Amino acid sequence: MNTPFYSEEDEFGLIGACISGGLDVCSDAFADIPSEAIQHDQLRATYETLRSMVSQSKPITLPELMKEWKRSYGSEPVPFETWNRCDELCPSPAGYQMFAKNVLDAHHRRKLRAAGDRLIRESAVVTLTVDQIVSNAEAGLSVEVSKETVHVS
Repeated sequence: MNTPFYSEEDEFGLIGACISGGLDVCSDAFADIPSEAIQHDQLRATYETLRSMVSQSKPITLPELMKEWKRSYGSEPVPFETWNRCDELCPSPAGYQMFAKNVLDAHHRRKLRAAGDRLIRESAVVTLTVDQIVSNAEAGLSVEVSKETVHVS
């Protein structure tokens, strides 16, 4: 279930689009979406495995993904059920843009919430001036805003 801060179904769809879309979709995803934007552990590990495969110029297929998973994660079982759900939510790469947007939106909302929490905590620190607190908050957000501007245009 999706919430403003966790876009679980979209994370599954994003990985499904990467697997079905191969190198083209994976390259777009790696340029647009940082690994930390993916909250689901197995999906993040799959995303990193796909990234490794692309960097090694390996084809993006389920058999190759399974081999790379076993090589990278050894004793950890191959997450077939997770990958099946990815395929169910996104059997073709056509949904990539929508899934990517929703995953990034949730990631940015988590960043904003963290910045808000930081503002609240720092507002109680008497050794910081109001200008320092605001400057710290702006510095933490400006990187994300500039990244979002680049990716949306």
